[in-house]
Amino acid sequence: MTASPHLTLVSDRLGAVRALYDALAADLAFPADAPPAAPDPAAAAVPTHEARLLDAGRREAWLTLIDADGWFWVPLSRGRHPGRDQSLILDDRRRLTERVWRFTDPNAWALQPEPRTVRSIGGVETWPCPIRPGEIIVASVITLACHDGRTPWTALGRQVHRLVPVPDEPAGFRIRHKILDLPALGGRHAAPGLAAVTARHRPRG
Repeated sequence: MTASPHLTLVSDRLGAVRALYDALAADLAFPADAPPAAPDPAAAAVPTHEARLLDAGRREAWLTLIDADGWFWVPLSRGRHPGRDQSLILDDRRRLTERVWRFTDPNAWALQPEPRTVRSIGGVETWPCPIRPGEIIVASVITLACHDGRTPWTALGRQVHRLVPVPDEPAGFRIRHKILDLPALGGRHAAPGLAAVTARHRPRG
């Protein structure tokens, strides 16, 4: 019996979602067992460039760095899988565009006053992506300090970017995947300010 076109379409879309989630989990796990890095100065500059845009409040400019098929994932703890476990953030580019828009909405009281942030990026390493030739994996350490008019907080974590080369872009790349791993999200003694910020988001999963 031949499956209906509708069921075939649903099956194909489910398969694409599973493949995306597996790729995000693979990107997060890759640096832990990666071979020695293969330095790529242009790719290594992207996390710092991104941090500078975000700290300056240039969110629309930051959005131009995100690929049309880009995803931003913040797992609640290391070793998680977006297809099986809850996530603090699991957003595609459309959802990221909505988040940026909210900062311009005067009725978004939870974002007032607008938080001020400082991101410090270090320990940057780059590798050719093992599952998508031509793409680049960039791993880095991030220190994130935030003051939102309530309780200042600082968090230390790691982030992984998967970059797609785009020669016409000023940065030379777009961000296909960004994964932010903040250990404080999974701890019992998370900073009060960090807990307040995470409460603004409904876990996805």
